[in-house]
Amino acid sequence: MCVRRSSKGGWGKAALPPAKQPLLPGGEGGGEGLQTLGEASPPHPALRATLSPWERADSVSVDAQVSGTTPARSGLSPCQTQMRIEFGGEPVVLDACGALYLERRGILAVADLHLEKGSFFAARGNPVPRYDTRDTLERLEAAIVCYRPETVICLGDSFHDCAAGERISPPDALRLEELMGQASRWIWLTGNHDPEIPRRFRGEAALLHQAGAVHFAHFPETPVRPLIAGHYHPKLSLRLADRHVSGRCFLFSQELLLMPAFGAYAGGLDTRDTALTPLFPAGARQHVLSYRGKLWAIDRG
Repeated sequence: MCVRRSSKGGWGKAALPPAKQPLLPGGEGGGEGLQTLGEASPPHPALRATLSPWERADSVSVDAQVSGTTPARSGLSPCQTQMRIEFGGEPVVLDACGALYLERRGILAVADLHLEKGSFFAARGNPVPRYDTRDTLERLEAAIVCYRPETVICLGDSFHDCAAGERISPPDALRLEELMGQASRWIWLTGNHDPEIPRRFRGEAALLHQAGAVHFAHFPETPVRPLIAGHYHPKLSLRLADRHVSGRCFLFSQELLLMPAFGAYAGGLDTRDTALTPLFPAGARQHVLSYRGKLWAIDRG
């Protein structure tokens, strides 16, 4: 389910069949159903009726008890493709695709695309498919069509290495250029994999960007707050009663928001890893897991 801004500046529903629109506590799909962290509301009883048996079991397990963790104290119910939070005084929409949208600023942010990672490994004898760039760009295009941002910010490691621009196929390069043309402004924040952006792709290259009070950078160690960053590819793993659930996730506190990696081959770092512990005050972390195309707010601390 995509939420689009109407010509009047409000939010409207994307045209999806009724059965595909999750029933949310705040409404029947669409923007009015997006919940805000801190708004306690019980899960809608009808929500699980729209799920397959597998997903329904996940919903019950996550909503009741997940291997020693509990649903987020915020009261967010599962089975949403988007969730709205407030970060740095800005209303922010988290999307299950791994993107983030600052509503008032018209900014769409994605992190760690790692374009041409497949060709990088294939050139070194690793038998991996080389279609990761195409897959990543297809999903990025869907996010751009959905939100129609004025500005797109790529939070570093957009290209897997400095030679990625030479290996990218002509169709994929053209597609990226066309996507860049759909935004008034395109900002490449540089990362450790791409200290230099391939010259063939226009846009602005920078280490840091600021919009209002919110800063954007690749490295979460950047000494500014509030900060939206990438780099670590946060991933959450949970043990349910009868299965293991793992997926990319948004990890955040009041001052720092780590975005999941957007790239098809990006992988992830478990949120319990000691590399992430020093970045957040004890017990102050919120997890929003992306699993099976939906977002789940999990309270793990």
